Amino acid sequence: MNKDFFQDTGIQVLHSLRDISQDKGGVPIAVIRLVEAIADYDQTIQIRLGASPGCLPILSKTQIKSNLKWNPLSENLSQSFKHFLHDFKDGTSVDTSCSLVHDHGIWLPNNHAIAVESRRLGIPRIVTPHGMLENWALNYKAWKKRIAWHFFQYSDLKTTQVLHATSNAEALNLRKLFPDLPIVMIPLGVDRLPTITKKGSHQSQKTVLFIGRIHPVKGLSNLIEAWSHLNSKSWQLIIAGNDERNYQGFLEKKAKQLGVIDTINLMGYVDREAKWKLYQEADVFVLPSFTENFGIVIAEALASGTPAIATKGTPWSDLVTYRCGWWIDSGVMPLVEALREAMESEQIQRTEMGYRGRQLVESKYTWERTAEQMIEVYEWILYRQQKPTSMLD
Repeated sequence: MNKDFFQDTGIQVLHSLRDISQDKGGVPIAVIRLVEAIADYDQTIQIRLGASPGCLPILSKTQIKSNLKWNPLSENLSQSFKHFLHDFKDGTSVDTSCSLVHDHGIWLPNNHAIAVESRRLGIPRIVTPHGMLENWALNYKAWKKRIAWHFFQYSDLKTTQVLHATSNAEALNLRKLFPDLPIVMIPLGVDRLPTITKKGSHQSQKTVLFIGRIHPVKGLSNLIEAWSHLNSKSWQLIIAGNDERNYQGFLEKKAKQLGVIDTINLMGYVDREAKWKLYQEADVFVLPSFTENFGIVIAEALASGTPAIATKGTPWSDLVTYRCGWWIDSGVMPLVEALREAMESEQIQRTEMGYRGRQLVESKYTWERTAEQMIEVYEWILYRQQKPTSMLD
């Protein structure tokens, strides 16, 4: 892909989503990192970000901030997006010969407004569902989604130029739903490649770490029950992340009932720097989710040299392929077996697994690689250049 291509075309891309607050979970963070990565990869590309009011100051890159033209209006968010797209197309806010919308998520009124207005104005559109068409997601508030699917969601997706999946499993699922649409599979990237901290075998207490939303879908109830089956006196379990629906209170109560509260640290939300420190200091990372579209926390743990345990509800078969962790069935007993094996392994074995995991991330999961592949897709949508390497046959 020619990095100078966009310099000649003056292309500008609008990324749109409902909320860009980082405490809302993985999707806003992924969008922020993608936007930053694209700008870093080629600074001639102009990025616009449309999101809910009051959330833009969290963007840290000067390049991104200087390109933002989103000015929240007094109407509801859907109307704001409509006005923004009109400006985008008419050139009143954007000086460009071409335009493209990259919409993140589905189901919400803002997604529908983007679809309707981009079709009406003839603006090409790529949609990243971020796992919102996977089985677990479809079963949550299923009746509302069936109604939305019938009235607008199917037709909205059917008329997009490209669907973007972040894992092979999601790509195959999208192919079943939309056999005729172009689908690309581009994984998310890792924030940074930190220095690997050597885990000392002399440490009196070792750590199993979970980082993510404190939510039932993450399988944390199974994790705490599995923890109660282990002889974990020399180990601690750290569960860090933003609490949703007061689920942390439920987990604390369960840990007390099972008699393991003294070896579990439910520390709540951690900021970006604290998160990376936890990754680097942990001996094992665990993601017991029932479903994950990608599971960026696994890549982040591996980037830190920490071997990982993930369920088959996540797309992380690479843990087995690259011998850097465990890929297990969902449930309590598979967690017990994997945790016991990880905790009973020699430190040198876990260290070797961590180094292999780091090599995996360096080869497949950097944001630079993600940005390069995404720009290839933008180029193909707008100019039908060479078929992207990430596109499914």
